[in-house]
Amino acid sequence: MIEQIPSDATFLFPGDGEMAARCRAVDWSATSLGPGAAWSPALRFAVRTAMECPFPVNLWCGEEKILIYNDAYRGLLGVKHPRAIGRPGPEVWAEIWSSIQTLFDSVGKGHSVYFEEAHFVMERADGPPADAWFTYSLSPVRDEDGSVVAYLNVATETTHRVRTDKELRAARAGAEQAERRLREVFAQAPGFLAMLSGPGHTYEFVNGAYLQLIGHRAVVGRRVIDVLPEIVDQGFLTLLDRVYASGKPFVGREIALMLERVSGEPPEEHIVDFVYQPISDGAGITTGIVVHGSDVTEAVLARREVESLLRASEETRLRVEESEARYRFLSNAIPVQVWT
Repeated sequence: MIEQIPSDATFLFPGDGEMAARCRAVDWSATSLGPGAAWSPALRFAVRTAMECPFPVNLWCGEEKILIYNDAYRGLLGVKHPRAIGRPGPEVWAEIWSSIQTLFDSVGKGHSVYFEEAHFVMERADGPPADAWFTYSLSPVRDEDGSVVAYLNVATETTHRVRTDKELRAARAGAEQAERRLREVFAQAPGFLAMLSGPGHTYEFVNGAYLQLIGHRAVVGRRVIDVLPEIVDQGFLTLLDRVYASGKPFVGREIALMLERVSGEPPEEHIVDFVYQPISDGAGITTGIVVHGSDVTEAVLARREVESLLRASEETRLRVEESEARYRFLSNAIPVQVWT
């Protein structure tokens, strides 16, 4: 149990917080700082201010840089708390002291320092040292004669944010790499493919097969209606609007498409199988449409030619059968005619 003592200690370490109570229980006369009553006014003021500050504050006091810190700073120490109270900072932070010692030398000469997301490898838990990041400042606490009686260390740990940012950057890089690979695959795909965004159906991406189909027009960043005005009267833009509004895909089979593939030339008929597939965000709201399909013109024309030949063949067969029937009738009728 933490003992509550001295009126002077109560003045130095005010409040009902854990650190105020622990500091009141410390025998400061056993440290190089000496009893609290002998501390300089500047140090006493700094200690009281630190105890009442809601932000993490640590004071490195005197020649040995004895540590006095507030409640908000406890979590930054990990397993070093509460043994760190009243002990020399270079001992408490022995694993990082070699990297920060020069900062104290600089601050002692009047140069305050500030760092954002500074990296340290620290022993704050049972087990091996671990990476940690802090945004912190270090400034001198001066007595009336200008001498440095303590170093004011205001800090906040940013380890979680730094790790989260790194994970996000790694995930973003992975996603971008996956997207590049996917775009490369789409770019080489034999079927045509286009990605449209927004209700205006603006092109974000098209592959080579799509460009081949529409005559290699400039498309990315432009609206479908501006790139392919000839499709408006053919009903394709209406279909896109319907899919975007409903969020339901549309599948077309052997649909005739008239395209002006060469400027000034008559439109060419292409027959396509295609799908308008809506894309939605996490809230289920449609944000775009993927257009993918195949130009089946040659296959359909070939099939139609075969069907035409088959019909002609069938008509020929029927005519032949009809002719055979006539000749058979005449053949059967000849003896009677001859007799007659």
